[in-house]
Formats: sequence, structure tokens, C-alpha cells
Amino acid sequence: MLGIVASDAGKTIKFAPHVPADWNEFEIKSVRAGKTTLDFKVSRSPGRTGVSIRRSGESKKLILAPAFPLDAVIKSVSVNGKKTAFRSSTIGDSQHAEISIDLNDAVTDVVFDYVAGTEASYSIPSLVAGAENTGLRIIRATPQPTGLSLLLEGISGQAYALQIRSSRPLTSVAGASVNHVADDKYKVEISFPDHLGEYAKRSVVIP
Repeated sequence: MLGIVASDAGKTIKFAPHVPADWNEFEIKSVRAGKTTLDFKVSRSPGRTGVSIRRSGESKKLILAPAFPLDAVIKSVSVNGKKTAFRSSTIGDSQHAEISIDLNDAVTDVVFDYVAGTEASYSIPSLVAGAENTGLRIIRATPQPTGLSLLLEGISGQAYALQIRSSRPLTSVAGASVNHVADDKYKVEISFPDHLGEYAKRSVVIP
């Protein structure tokens, strides 16, 4: 989920976070790489993701590659206010905008500006030791002209709440109920027909 990997004998750090849709801000502190310590702070708002890196110790090379929805359009990336080249790649159900920078300053601020797409996530409830997993599974998420197509799997007879983040106003979803939480965030409740408590699949399109 956080995608932190050290390589080249600790000279290079890769940070490729892929976090749930309802995470607006998070921090990762005291990442050690040799004699260097790095702190990361990520903040997300509609159309913009900011990453602040605080370095203590020797200079390091950072490969920064946060995840975005497949239907998002990355417009630009800036490092300390200056535009920089980036590379986009698709991994599974998301795309990553990747840059490579040298952390020569004590603090480095990176901003990704983009046309936001649609992303979905599910918050796994607290599990009790020995209890059966009855959580929702997002099998596949595929952007289509009509919206984000989701293939879901859940226990028959149960309802689940999906967290949706979308740049488009979301008023209704066929076969589900929609709650506007705030700004670009929604909660979509999806029920599975009762079939003796077994797992069942459902396809849902988030327009």
C-alpha cells in the first residue's frame, strides 16, 4: 500500500503509495536508508496531490510514483515550484506518475496536478482472531465510456459500503444507494442477494 523500497545499497528510495480513496492526508516518519532519515507527508485534494519530503542526513535519489485512477489525466508535476518531466505507467487497476529526483535539500515539495478520475475502495472492518472473513472484495476496476465498472464479490445477503472518490457529481448508481460525504467523496451501499451465505459476484458501474 505504501510502496517504500530501498535499493542500490540504500542510495535510492522508491515511494509508490497506493492508498484508499478516502485518505486525504497521511504521514510516514523515520524511514531509514543508511545514515539518512526521511519523512513523507502526502495531502490529496480534488485535482492535486502534494508530497513533502523531509531529509535528515546524506542526499538520496528518490523515485516517486503515486497511484492515480486509470481515467485520471496527469497534467503536470512540479518539484519545489519547477515543472519536471514524468513517466506514466499502468499497473493493474491504476496508473502511476513517476519522477526521479535528487534529495539535495532538507525539504523537497512535489505537486501532481491532474484531471481527477474515479476511484473506489473498501475499508476492511476490524477482525477477531479465528473469525471468518466476510469482507467485500474488489475483483476488478475498469474505466469505460459509461463510468468506472467494478466487479465485486461479497457474502450473499449482506450490504457493504464502498468509498468513492470522483470528480464527477454522483447522484445515483443502478442497484445501489448513494450518500454524498463531502467534496468529491461519496459512500455507495451495495447489497448482495441472499444465496445461503455464499460469496456472490456483482457488477456495478459508477457513472
